[in-house]
Amino acid sequence: MQSIPGIIDFTPISLDDPVIVVRYKPSPPEITLRTIFSALQSNNFTPSIEKRPSIEERSKRLQAREQKQILYRIIAAVIIAIPTFIIGIVYMSLVPHSDPGAQYWETPIWGDAARDVVVLFFLATPVQFLIADHFHRRALHGLYSIWRRGSRIPYWKRFVRFGSMDLLISLGTSVAYFASIALLVISAQSTPHSTSYTTTFFDTTVFLTMFILLGMFPTLF
Repeated sequence: MQSIPGIIDFTPISLDDPVIVVRYKPSPPEITLRTIFSALQSNNFTPSIEKRPSIEERSKRLQAREQKQILYRIIAAVIIAIPTFIIGIVYMSLVPHSDPGAQYWETPIWGDAARDVVVLFFLATPVQFLIADHFHRRALHGLYSIWRRGSRIPYWKRFVRFGSMDLLISLGTSVAYFASIALLVISAQSTPHSTSYTTTFFDTTVFLTMFILLGMFPTLF
């Protein structure tokens, strides 16, 4: 490239990144883009002009990537919701306490915390931090955009217009999850009994996240 007349500078080329940016001083007819292409072809290169993606194309790519991520979250939420429904709804609410299966799940294993509560904790944790993180991140981004330093939004508007659906969902799942964590810790520090009926809201975290994501599914396509 340095031997080509008119070249001011250029970025290095490699097999991993075959795109180079060339700055040259045109001086037709001796120095033009065609003469640069001809010089590159004489050095066993096959040059072509790279078309930069437009703003609309970048927006479509970002939208497609977000749709794929939401679809993966829907699949994971539905898979986790199946055992959550069986353990947290069927055995805890629908099956009689005299049933051997219900007694198995109601047996305390962490202090006075029953087996079903502990299992629901492990099921709800990835939902809260890996699946519902879509709402957490968007809620935090919305709060930061309003309360960041240099924001021109008046303070009174910050208090009355800061809410969003993402913030409501994030607060709903977080309150249900962390309140259940507190109840689980209290039960784990209590003396175990033959059966335990500690009420937690881990299933709320799972089902709320799943239903909201399923509601977003028609808008993905």
